[in-house]
Amino acid sequence: MLDQAVDAATDTVTEAAASAMEQAEDVRDRAETEAKEMIEQVKSLLAEHKEEMARELMDKLSATKDSLSDALRAEIERLEAMFPDA
Repeated sequence: MLDQAVDAATDTVTEAAASAMEQAEDVRDRAETEAKEMIEQVKSLLAEHKEEMARELMDKLSATKDSLSDALRAEIERLEAMFPDA
């Protein structure tokens, strides 16, 4: 009886952990997708010579870079270098 309760509790904890991991992956994936979109927007704004708008968006993007993948962080840093005040 006790073994069954322990097994049931273990299963519940395992399922909860798996669910939390899936949710965390979803949040990370959404953040990565949003960052990629913002990077493209910054590039477009720079191409259109809308530096002020690009800078505002870049500031938001820079604030999130620590939570992103290495590849996106590197791309953000390359974009940051394109601004005169970088």
